[in-house]
Amino acid sequence: MRHTNIIAVIAASAAIAAAGCTHKYDEATATGRTRPITIRATQSGATRTAFDGAVTTWVENDALSVIIAPEGASETEAKPYMFTVTDPENGVFGNTAVLMSDAAYDFYAVYPYNPDKTTVRADTDDALFDVGAARQRQHGASAAHIAALDPLTGHTAAASSDEVSIPMHHTATVIRLQLHNATGDAIPGITSVTITAPEGRILAARHTIDLADGTITADARSASSTIEVEAEASGEILAGGEFPIWAAAAPFTVGSGESLGIVVTTSDGRRYRLDKRFDSAREFRAATIMSTQVELSPATEIREPMTLAIDFTDAACYPGGFPDDEADAATTDEYLFGGHTFRFLCTEEYYFHSGGPDKSYLTITGINKSTPADIVLPVIKGYAPTRIGVTAHDTCMKRHYTISVTDQDGNMLDGTTEKNTSSIIDHLFEPTGTDDCSEYRIHIGYIQERSPYQFNLAALTVTYTPL
Repeated sequence: MRHTNIIAVIAASAAIAAAGCTHKYDEATATGRTRPITIRATQSGATRTAFDGAVTTWVENDALSVIIAPEGASETEAKPYMFTVTDPENGVFGNTAVLMSDAAYDFYAVYPYNPDKTTVRADTDDALFDVGAARQRQHGASAAHIAALDPLTGHTAAASSDEVSIPMHHTATVIRLQLHNATGDAIPGITSVTITAPEGRILAARHTIDLADGTITADARSASSTIEVEAEASGEILAGGEFPIWAAAAPFTVGSGESLGIVVTTSDGRRYRLDKRFDSAREFRAATIMSTQVELSPATEIREPMTLAIDFTDAACYPGGFPDDEADAATTDEYLFGGHTFRFLCTEEYYFHSGGPDKSYLTITGINKSTPADIVLPVIKGYAPTRIGVTAHDTCMKRHYTISVTDQDGNMLDGTTEKNTSSIIDHLFEPTGTDDCSEYRIHIGYIQERSPYQFNLAALTVTYTPL
């Protein structure tokens, strides 16, 4: 799903010239003819240009959902169409098969295209749109990722020409965090930033959209009060340097005296926390920006034990790019869980097995005595792993899988012993003598050589203690 490439800009409105579509009606019961219609999407009427004044642009394969109805007609007469971009540079969309007479029509548009958006109202179809997301991925300093999480809507009435202008409006607000390196040393990079709203507030969810008035309504099943932005290729931040983090969010409010919690994790594992407090109530509407500076300094560094708790039975815990079925299974790669990087080293394959309640887990195939698998724990500067909990799924009971915690050479850590899943699925390791620079691994094997088995991992908990 791709939207406009927003390069450090959000505008309160954009203009679209409505065009044809790919949906064809039953000509036996409809009047009129099929004809080409074009849409020209241009930006106009911007009321805020705090994102450096760049413009909205479209990219190849962008498409809109457009509902067209005769002027003043009932909802049952409205028809859905898909409009695809034909000239991204100039924002032109087109289709050659829109069934229309010469009468006037009402046009309702929403980006991105959603095949479920077949009616104008929100309560008469099953269409859901992401406004913000609990997990977002930013590449470098670009804000391009927020576009797909900011649906655009628009409406124009009584249009009768082959080119129809539809003013479009944003549905998301944007959070801009300017990270300032005040540590006195270079920071090797940013891994992730987590933003948490006050209790009861929603920062991200799937939403229904009513095209008649542009209102959006959150689907409570997908609502999240937290956004985690994974930062890819952030690069080194020199002492005194800055780096921007962008996040799309559903419109939200904060009360007087309330705070947004912000936690920044660097690529060497350090964490910094800022509570952005508001002295007066604030409302962040669609097409507005919440911008603040986040100091990364000794005073804001978190120096307390921290625990990474990962529930592999929950699909929401998995980062983008993690294999989610056997067809996409991988053998070796690294992924971000809880803001920190875990590396998987498997002889055969691993993937998320989604089987519904009590039947979902992380699967590692081909486990045998001679073909074990390793999960490499994050190395966190200034912290040592001192408590490691591994929970096998119930399906591992009565099989003699072995679990241990080792160094990179396969030696079990001091203070630990090898565990067996034949009768116990919860296993706790409390190693001694660990540090903040060595590589430690969870080692999974089998007690003897036999036909390879499939190991199913339910949860992992790692507590790090400041040195």
